[in-house]
Formats: sequence, C-alpha cells, structure tokens
Amino acid sequence: MLIDTSAILLNLLNIALIGLFTATLLLCSLAPFAARRAIQLSAGARQGVLWSFVAAPWLVGILCALLFFTVPSRIRKCDLAGPPGALAPPLCVLS
Repeated sequence: MLIDTSAILLNLLNIALIGLFTATLLLCSLAPFAARRAIQLSAGARQGVLWSFVAAPWLVGILCALLFFTVPSRIRKCDLAGPPGALAPPLCVLS
C-alpha cells in the first residue's frame, strides 16, 4: 500500500479521471438533445456549443483534482504504527 506523496498524486489522478469520464458520459447522454436544438442556432453559437462540449469534461476533471489538491496539505503527519498494542493505526486528522 502506498502511503506517501505518490499515493496522494495517484488518488488525485484517479479523481480527475473519474470526473472526466463522468462528464463525458453525461455529455454523451445529452448530445442527441443538444444536436436537435443546435440546428436552430447560428454558426457562431454552434461553434461555442461544440467547444463547450469538448472542453467541459477536461475542465470538470481538472477542477475536481484541484478541489482535492488542497486537502493533503492540511493533513498532519501521524504515527502510522499507532500506540503499542493497538490493532489499527490512528486516523490522521485535518489540522
């Protein structure tokens, strides 16, 4: 089990990818409805809608990762071994 900075970075990458995939699935389900409405828009407006559909999953993924990026800096170091005779290590608390 990873417990160092690499674990935090891998978790942040996982959060970003989950946000990216969730936004992509959401946009894929909304695309048929948006395509019908896009016919009524001008070419410039359609271009804006297309760019937002392309950029939205990436922005959601990055924003999710940035949201959770500040949390590890507030975690105090804790004794991973725990007190003698303890069955489980103590929980790390936010400072």
